Amino acid sequence: MLKMKLFISEEIKAGAMLNSQKLRHNFEQVVQKVKQAQVIFSLFQKGMGRLKFDQILNFTTREVQQFFSQMPLIKSELKRFANEENTVILQADSATRAKQITQNLVDYGVDLPIVKSDQILIKKLK
Repeated sequence: MLKMKLFISEEIKAGAMLNSQKLRHNFEQVVQKVKQAQVIFSLFQKGMGRLKFDQILNFTTREVQQFFSQMPLIKSELKRFANEENTVILQADSATRAKQITQNLVDYGVDLPIVKSDQILIKKLK
């Protein structure tokens, strides 16, 4: 209950709630009733307190590389990642920027379609 009071006080301070506003649900009870699967990322492969994991998966990641408009290098890296069967996601902050990136890649012989986040394509590099 203390967490809820702290949450409400922070929301009032931020102007997201009125002081006299009442919540309809007790969120702690709602969260306890949720039966959806949870994904927890950790730097270490060990338990976290009393949490019991159903499965542990190892994710290999790399630091984001900056290419500074070196298109031939981008092309070779994309092909290398595709040959290693890695998933590569190029993100843009707007549809206009995504079209510009796509056109630049097409100019260098890399044909990648623009898709939404729920339409990620597997093994589609040409």
